[in-house]
Amino acid sequence: MQEPDSSASPFSLRSSRSKATDRFLVKGRQSYVIVHASEIQWAESAANYVVLHTASGKHVLRCTLAELDRRLTEQSFFRASRSALVNLDCVREIQLPKTGKRALLLMDGTRVPLARALNQLREKL
Repeated sequence: MQEPDSSASPFSLRSSRSKATDRFLVKGRQSYVIVHASEIQWAESAANYVVLHTASGKHVLRCTLAELDRRLTEQSFFRASRSALVNLDCVREIQLPKTGKRALLLMDGTRVPLARALNQLREKL
């Protein structure tokens, strides 16, 4: 039987990378907060961290966006660009201007740039 990795934090995504999850334990200023995947409206990359945007505010998670994407395989998330992952349940509109950049408009009014192919998005919807 393999020994558990003692160097991995129990609060880190790195402790069990391959396991899909529907909640995350995020360190706050004075406590740990449980963030459910369904609460995440979108996530943005910040180097080796990810900023989770929820209705209750922002939460910083120590992992890469690619790791978070792998962990959310069971959920309805779409990689809109290299630096953004969007909960498709929070998308209100796909903006396709004739000039300018395409974007996903979320229920709260946030515009997230859309750099991926529309065909990939259609498949997820």
